[in-house]
Amino acid sequence: MGTAASTTPQTTTVPAWFFSKLPSFSLSAKMKHAIKAALSLTLVYVIAFSQGWGNVMTAATTIIFIAVTDSLGDSILKGMLRIIGTVLGAVLGMMLIALFPQERVFYLAGVSIVVTVMLYLARAFRGDMTIFLLGAITLMTMFKNGAVDNVFLYGVDKTMMTVFGIAVYTLVGVFLWPVSLRDTSRGQAAALTGILHEVFQARHRPAREQQEKQEEMFARMRQLKNSVANIGSSLASGLSCRQWQSVVADFERVAEALALGAMFGDARLSAALSGVVHNYPDLIEETESLFAAVCKGWHGEVKIPVPPECTPLFDMEALASRAPLEAASLTSAVNQLANLHAALRRLAVKLNALNGPAPTRFLDEKGMKASRFLWLDVEDIKGAVLSFLIFWCATLLWITTNPPAGFFIVAMATGLSVITTFSPVKPQMMIVVYSISFIFSMLAYILILPHLATGWELALFLFSYAFIGFYFIIADLAALFLIGIVLLNISNQMFYAFDGFLIMLLFFYTFLFLLLIFYYLPFSTKPEHLFLILEKRFFTLCRFLLAGNTKKVLGRATLLDDIMAGYAKMHLLNTVEKMRLWGGQIDGRFFSAFPREKAAQFGKDCEALAHLLLIQSREERRFLDNPLIRAHVVQLQPVVGPLLQRNPGGKVTDKENLSRHKERITAMIEQELQRFFSGRAADAHDRETVLAFYEHLSLQKSILAALIALHDRLAALNLDVLTETRF
Repeated sequence: MGTAASTTPQTTTVPAWFFSKLPSFSLSAKMKHAIKAALSLTLVYVIAFSQGWGNVMTAATTIIFIAVTDSLGDSILKGMLRIIGTVLGAVLGMMLIALFPQERVFYLAGVSIVVTVMLYLARAFRGDMTIFLLGAITLMTMFKNGAVDNVFLYGVDKTMMTVFGIAVYTLVGVFLWPVSLRDTSRGQAAALTGILHEVFQARHRPAREQQEKQEEMFARMRQLKNSVANIGSSLASGLSCRQWQSVVADFERVAEALALGAMFGDARLSAALSGVVHNYPDLIEETESLFAAVCKGWHGEVKIPVPPECTPLFDMEALASRAPLEAASLTSAVNQLANLHAALRRLAVKLNALNGPAPTRFLDEKGMKASRFLWLDVEDIKGAVLSFLIFWCATLLWITTNPPAGFFIVAMATGLSVITTFSPVKPQMMIVVYSISFIFSMLAYILILPHLATGWELALFLFSYAFIGFYFIIADLAALFLIGIVLLNISNQMFYAFDGFLIMLLFFYTFLFLLLIFYYLPFSTKPEHLFLILEKRFFTLCRFLLAGNTKKVLGRATLLDDIMAGYAKMHLLNTVEKMRLWGGQIDGRFFSAFPREKAAQFGKDCEALAHLLLIQSREERRFLDNPLIRAHVVQLQPVVGPLLQRNPGGKVTDKENLSRHKERITAMIEQELQRFFSGRAADAHDRETVLAFYEHLSLQKSILAALIALHDRLAALNLDVLTETRF
């Protein structure tokens, strides 16, 4: 006989409920970063005051600049690199003082040139920019307002306090909620593998769903690349930087194969593939198994069974019976499937090495090392020029007015130019945030600081002030708010001079207005203006890359062609990324006829075309000695060339709107191919030459389709609206 269930309500005491919820409680990443940065700022004041050190403002400024420009995990090695940059800036500053002890004009000229170069390197560096930024600021702070007495000791003191700030921030980052870049990168690699697997599984789904999956795939790839860019300064990584770059290269090959082989998801072609490739079902089955195994490998210590290399077995007679474009699509799909299988095999081998008990010793492939700098970026060069102009305008203002903070204001204004120039932060927001800081610090100077009697009260005040800035204000503007805490000039023995403090705050308004002027002059930073420039630059880079690829295949490439094609390869994806950034910043209140959603989709289409052109560039070596490809490239140029020719109105220069005649273009290519094959018998060439030609043909078809889709999207944007004034 069953026992009746009890109907007495079970009550839980408040303490028991509270402690049961504690294991699931977790602070957000932003909260942790704000607490660590605020604690670091508080500690430098507390430690410096307890030891009787002066010049604590230098250490506080160092922490502010590091915290607002870098929110990734902080390691001992990263701190050492920042110290090296600081010491290098100090040495250069001392050398300039020694070279020009009495010639102030020559000294300032030398400082402006060296600082401009260092700030350009900070912008161009793909890792932690504070390595160069702190060096530039330290170099400027070596200048003791023109005095020469005890200048060496002054410089050493400034350098030591900068190093002290770096050390405190680094140690707090290492011991309080440390962020392991190894864990982050492995997690991102696992997520990317899952997305790539979903793209592969979506091959039979509608084209729209496949496109969405591919867009997510490219986004995940960018995240992993950004994470790997910072691994080189982390001792916690299980792989070296170059080994991680090798892993990323394999991911790129997987993504490339999925992007180019998307047509094997077509139901008609999928059925035809089994007729031209004998082992097509085996390729699909092994690729699916490899995807599942690699996904598990990123999540645990799992040994992945690596299958032998699988080579497609073509039925050349069945392939020759197909139409040229269909044969090209079939050949490309199978070859990309084989490339996908090979890339997954390499990933499996590297994951086995990473998860195994022995030290990870796989080597990176030749040519896989990525540059840590993005050289000759136009916006980086313009930003360096603006930093040079801001330095001299601030210096002239310092000479003519001699503000209370002295040359420190010049150093701060020039350092802040890295954050404010060519940044999506609007200058009006800078002034608003600084005005809030002005009011906050002024009230603190009058109502709070005079009443602080103990060390813990001062520490609580400093922590609260810094936490508000780091947590409630976005990183690009937090520095302007936190300047107030530095200008309070807190010391062991406080001397209150409200008039001097107020004059110092007001002088910073002058420099903010300088930044406002340089927001528009000599280079406009208005989003709509930059979007138009970047859109034209994108098509120019595409022309350079396509022309370089074509001329190299034809054997006509000059040194200038190689340089321009190399520049385009380096900057094409970066241009797309910036175009998407500034397109999202265009103010809809002034340009209501410019749909931002369509601009975002235009950016995605540009990214798809950029990837195809880069793939073509990487494959050019395989096509150099192919006579079929060399003959066909000449016939294809009149079709592709007009689609890359732009005029100021954003229209295709060809009188006909090619984007509305897809069927005509396809028919024209088919006719050209028929004439091409009628004049050159395929039997006269070996099997590898014919298959490479089919693959090249499929790639050209994909590029042409991407260009046509891009022009369809561009026609709906109405870029002429962006050339109008806001008023």
